[in-house]
Amino acid sequence: FILGMRDFGKWFNSIRKWYGLADRMKFCNFTTSVDSESFEVFYCSQVERVRQFVWDHPSHALIELDIENENAGFIMSKLFDINQTCWGHANQNPRKEQKNHSNFSILSKETSTFNLSWTSHNDQTLL
Repeated sequence: FILGMRDFGKWFNSIRKWYGLADRMKFCNFTTSVDSESFEVFYCSQVERVRQFVWDHPSHALIELDIENENAGFIMSKLFDINQTCWGHANQNPRKEQKNHSNFSILSKETSTFNLSWTSHNDQTLL
């Protein structure tokens, strides 16, 4: 599984602005309110649910990828043997500056969670 991660505040701001997504998520009972606190509980709970599912099913691996990382395409290309240009930011706001983030981890029952110095769970160097 690939779990796309990003800063909660940026995510919440994005779903509030993107065609009423926050309101639609409340309507579908993802949260009880459209306030930041309710969505933060949802966001964190969803991450924990995905991690627990992978933990409970050791045949699966979980890759948590910071989708705002400028190296995300390169990381994906090394992990999955795809062209790094297949990964990009489709709905980018041209008025926002880009920042470099380097959060990347793999979670599996055998390895637990760790930050990579760009090393996979079987110790193969990615960079």
